[in-house]
Amino acid sequence: MNKDLQNELINFMFLRRPDGSLDVMACLKLWFGKSTATDIEIRTRFGEHVKLAFEGRYAHWRWSPRGCVALMILLDQFPRNIYRHTVDMYAGDAPGRAIVDAGHDWLSVLKPEECLFVPCLILTHQENVRDQQACMRFWSKLEPHLPTELHIFRTIFEEHLRIVDLCGNFPHRDHYYGRKTSAIGQKLMDNPGVRFDLPLIAEGGNVRFGHDSKKLWDATEATFDVVERLDAFVKNKVKRKNTLVTDWLTPEKAAECREAFRKFDKDGNGFLDMEELLEVLTATHRTYTKSELQIVIDTISGKRNSKGLTFEEFSALLQIKMTADMQNRLRARFQLFDTDNSGDISYDELRACLTDLDNLLTTAELDEMMKKCDADGDGIISYEEFVAMVPNAISPTLSEADQSLWEIMSPVEPSKKAGFGWADVKTPSKVEVSVEEIIG
Repeated sequence: MNKDLQNELINFMFLRRPDGSLDVMACLKLWFGKSTATDIEIRTRFGEHVKLAFEGRYAHWRWSPRGCVALMILLDQFPRNIYRHTVDMYAGDAPGRAIVDAGHDWLSVLKPEECLFVPCLILTHQENVRDQQACMRFWSKLEPHLPTELHIFRTIFEEHLRIVDLCGNFPHRDHYYGRKTSAIGQKLMDNPGVRFDLPLIAEGGNVRFGHDSKKLWDATEATFDVVERLDAFVKNKVKRKNTLVTDWLTPEKAAECREAFRKFDKDGNGFLDMEELLEVLTATHRTYTKSELQIVIDTISGKRNSKGLTFEEFSALLQIKMTADMQNRLRARFQLFDTDNSGDISYDELRACLTDLDNLLTTAELDEMMKKCDADGDGIISYEEFVAMVPNAISPTLSEADQSLWEIMSPVEPSKKAGFGWADVKTPSKVEVSVEEIIG
């Protein structure tokens, strides 16, 4: 069984043509792309094996070189798909480091492309200069044996070494670890070329780092969707039904929800606490007291004095069908950007609002979002252009059949508004590949 699983893992990551040769372009697309479908497939096929690897159940795989490659995939690569946008993306980097010390003569016992993973990628993921230098030393011996299309890794590895030498760590991980980012780290964070958490995007023959601008707009609008539903709770226009379904959050829907969840879950621990919620609400000019927000959190979670919201509880908010006039809500969103009340959104206004919501956005990504929304290219965003970026701006997102978690209602009596009484109700149980998967 171990050999079969090891072969399955290695064959998954190293795609080959019918003649057995490495399909380099297909591999680069798999390693550097950003695909929700890939994440879902990895989670479905290999999620349990990743957990077992973390528990040490496959530690004996280090006895063979091929086992080392398979174990590296479970510990180092797949967490970046399965635990995207959370601190657990990096949980396998430290235990994966032990694979390098297995003592095998990698170049003589592995295929050259497999040596990219063991030991190179393991070493380049470590936040210390010694391992980064060891990666470069091994790369100098490995590079002549690789197809020229894979020589891009020289630049990748050199940049990892340079950044760790300058900062002592990877600045794009700071917010997950609760670290203060240095001044030079903050400057580097605005350079997509050295942001190893960003996907590689190929458009019109050009390659760049950054999230797709349409996906960024979709995640921004989903953030407003959540905030408006929180408003409905504060204004006592929503109550929780007694029955929660457990299968509405499909893997595809979960992936969409996680892009919005990332904007709220600042530390990436998979849980929204009071302070994180208040930060996003403040960025959207909502001024709630902690006591007001506590009532909302308790109502949504169904538990008294809840510390915050789980991902499933957060996602359930998007099931609420808003009956308030969509045009009024869109106008309110637009006015949040249009701070000078000119009737248009300038680039500076766009930047100020979006960076308040998501401080991980780069200038290049903001430029792409501006370009995507500014359809006529006049340098400003009109109301009509803004509305065109909102998914389902005319029709509701969900059908009546989907409204099994919540009810929209007239304001409830004060004695009922806390919504307690569901402490024993189970929350829903079900719940993109970037450069970070491979090199961050």
